[in-house]
Amino acid sequence: MNMRFGKNFNLLFLAFFLSSVGDWIFRLSIPIVIYKATNSPMAMAAAYACSFAPIFLIMPFGGVIADRYNRKRILLLGDILAAGVCCLIALTIYNLEITGEWVLLPLVFVLATVTSVYHPTFQAVVPTLVESDRLPHANAMIFTSESLINVLGPLCGGLVVAFLGGTGAMLFDAVSYLISFALIALITIPTLIRTNDESSLSVWKRLSDGFTLAMSIPLLRYGTFLFVFANFATHLIVGNLIYFLATNIGLDAKDIGLTIALTGLGGVLGAILAPTLNSKFSSGPLMLTAIMIGGCIVPMLLVASDMYSVALVRGASMALESIIVVTMFTLRQRLVPADYLGRTVAITRAISFSSIPLAALVGGWLIQQTGGMSAVIWLSSSVLIVSGIWGWFTPFPNQQKKVIAA
Repeated sequence: MNMRFGKNFNLLFLAFFLSSVGDWIFRLSIPIVIYKATNSPMAMAAAYACSFAPIFLIMPFGGVIADRYNRKRILLLGDILAAGVCCLIALTIYNLEITGEWVLLPLVFVLATVTSVYHPTFQAVVPTLVESDRLPHANAMIFTSESLINVLGPLCGGLVVAFLGGTGAMLFDAVSYLISFALIALITIPTLIRTNDESSLSVWKRLSDGFTLAMSIPLLRYGTFLFVFANFATHLIVGNLIYFLATNIGLDAKDIGLTIALTGLGGVLGAILAPTLNSKFSSGPLMLTAIMIGGCIVPMLLVASDMYSVALVRGASMALESIIVVTMFTLRQRLVPADYLGRTVAITRAISFSSIPLAALVGGWLIQQTGGMSAVIWLSSSVLIVSGIWGWFTPFPNQQKKVIAA
């Protein structure tokens, strides 16, 4: 582990890594359990939508909480609550014949709600533990590990689901959250100094202030709305990928996990390359170029016939996604003052992710109507290319090469 960022960041990083591996097991186990119970793409898409709906319904309030209360306590409470919900999901899966698979959906929503408070808090903590000039490297380290998790998580998840079933998978996820809790308990997180005026503001006023700040920065404003369309296009594929692998490619749980794991190698490569690319190219053009190239790559799924060809295409897409994410997160952390960062992260993420549940449902509906992925793939490609072209006609690509911290 890289020790240049200090003990506190390294502990936070390790907690993030372990709990994220558990999350991948959750992401695999729920769709597979529902697929086995219903054989319905719409049911799987509904579960995926439930896992993302809290991002735009709850996350803005999560950002307010992150900026208002002790961030370490929020992270600790989030880990405990997540572990408890995972245990409830495990119990539901164990008694699925009695409860029915649709009982899982509200529990998935609750777990995603906890994550929607946890994420902006985590993102707000990172720049308090790392010096500004080290932020690109810290974010690259986080997203390199996230991409590595995209390799290890599905691989472990597929094996866990295959050998232990959905119940064992969710109990494993609960343990990962408890370990994360123990690690975060050891971290010293600086406490923000808030003025009396700030502490007396209402929730809606805090949200309004965060939204006003985010929209006043051209890079965040145009980037946020650009990513509404980019996320829609990406999650048309991602939201229905497990169904595609299980039906069109004919893979079992173990091979699905291996395929998704292999795609994560592309994400690792993109995260490693991101700091170098950020130092050589302007942020706006770099992200727009990545979006458009991604649109050109997606149709290659039409000729993918086995797990390796699917992994190659999706891996290339994930490399581009990692470059975009590292670039955007670093700029947002540098542009936004520390006491506004939680709610700004939450608001911009909520807006840009608002299209994901719709994308999953539209993709599931198209598959159900057409019996295949072709319509989904062409729609995804078209939206990425058109949104990338639109971005060049906004102020988004005309940002300075380097942004000075606010």
